[in-house]
Amino acid sequence: MQIGVPVHETWRRMAVAAGMPRRRILCATDLTPRSDRAMQRAALLAQQMKAEAHFVHALNDRLAGRVLRSKVIRANLRLAAHSQRLMQHAPESVTAEVQLGNPIDIVIATAREYKPDLIVIARPKRRSLDTMLGTAAERIIRGTGCSVLLVGNAAERPYQRMVLATDLSSKSAHVTRTVVSMGMLKNARTWVVHAFGLPYHDIATGDGLDIDGISAEVMWHSTARRNVLQSLDDAGIDVTRVHIATELSRPLTAIRRVMDQAQPELLVIGVSRWLALKRILVGSVTHRVFRDVNCDVLAIAPPPAERKWLYAA
Repeated sequence: MQIGVPVHETWRRMAVAAGMPRRRILCATDLTPRSDRAMQRAALLAQQMKAEAHFVHALNDRLAGRVLRSKVIRANLRLAAHSQRLMQHAPESVTAEVQLGNPIDIVIATAREYKPDLIVIARPKRRSLDTMLGTAAERIIRGTGCSVLLVGNAAERPYQRMVLATDLSSKSAHVTRTVVSMGMLKNARTWVVHAFGLPYHDIATGDGLDIDGISAEVMWHSTARRNVLQSLDDAGIDVTRVHIATELSRPLTAIRRVMDQAQPELLVIGVSRWLALKRILVGSVTHRVFRDVNCDVLAIAPPPAERKWLYAA
């Protein structure tokens, strides 16, 4: 049941013919105040990215016929009015629909059909089975191969303070390029955190003062900072607005330390293709970040070449 103003197909065909297909944002909502923040952020990002926005709401299909019809009608009206109000800047670029079924299944099915560049959802409530089954965000990423933005805070302006976690791998380079292409770093102060291991860590942190160990730690920090700056410059980021934090620690510890310092509105992380396996066996950083941090979280899906492994996980 599709409602609202349809996307302007003539514009879309002209854009594709010119080699400039428009970006697409899919936003899932349960029409609660918690999801209203996700809808607001999706509309704001659509304006920033000059993207189309598609809003979807899932209803329980186990309800009795008359009750279900009544709920569908009310949901249609509310979703149409709210989505059009949020997308006043580009009413021709918004669509919305109400579907029947499990919310996560609906989001995955809609994403596979709509093929968005980004999925926006409200931060889910914690569940006792998350460790085994994964959070809603993890299941959506596994099921779609799309990047997911979890929104928990008010969306009154573009992100101004961000933390970007990197390990200098090819995956992190993909994460950086993706965020740059979304325009999120354009006017934001960005803290880039890189945690790394150190062969001389036990020497440098032992009870005795070892000059060679301390020198090795200084050298590794300097090398890490230089590599981080080079990767950001290669991605087209204005490094004058970037703060680099290299941490001799576990990734989650480093992220938490920088988060305490920067107080960001958004944390950007990459998703491993072995997301589910790592969560069950050793506990993935992504899974713990989804559960623990208080700001919005943007999880960038792996590059297309690795996504078949993501689905299999």
